[in-house]
Amino acid sequence: MTLDLEMLDLKKCNKFLELHMPFTPLKLKFLNLSGSKVSNPNFRLTPHLEKLTLSIKDVKHLPDSICKLKHLKYLNLKSCKLLEQLPTNIYKLHGLEELHLTKCFVLQEITNNICMLKHLKYLKLTSCSLIEQLPENLGRLECLEELYLITCM
Repeated sequence: MTLDLEMLDLKKCNKFLELHMPFTPLKLKFLNLSGSKVSNPNFRLTPHLEKLTLSIKDVKHLPDSICKLKHLKYLNLKSCKLLEQLPTNIYKLHGLEELHLTKCFVLQEITNNICMLKHLKYLKLTSCSLIEQLPENLGRLECLEELYLITCM
């Protein structure tokens, strides 16, 4: 049995410290946690998620469960100010088309594994000043249509 909830917007719900998902999978396709204080969200029970906004300023590492989101097309990590690195298995997000990294102030590198995202069309790096270079295999992103580098490097 799955719940029919498709959209959950917890923008600026800073009273939530933990987000406990039910024991049954959700049909959730859109989840917005921007401005919330959820520090370690678990995405195991949201297998249908297509759009995720995780603008959580205190998050240092993304949970491993994020890379199990096979249907994820849009990932916005705006203002994840303490994010130290992207998951090494980010390449498992096979359907990812858009990746937004804005104001990720301590992020130092974009892993080469990002070049395995065959459907990535849009990559935005804004105010990520510690990133000194892009992956050398970035040219392998055959679907990449837009690359934004604003106040980076």
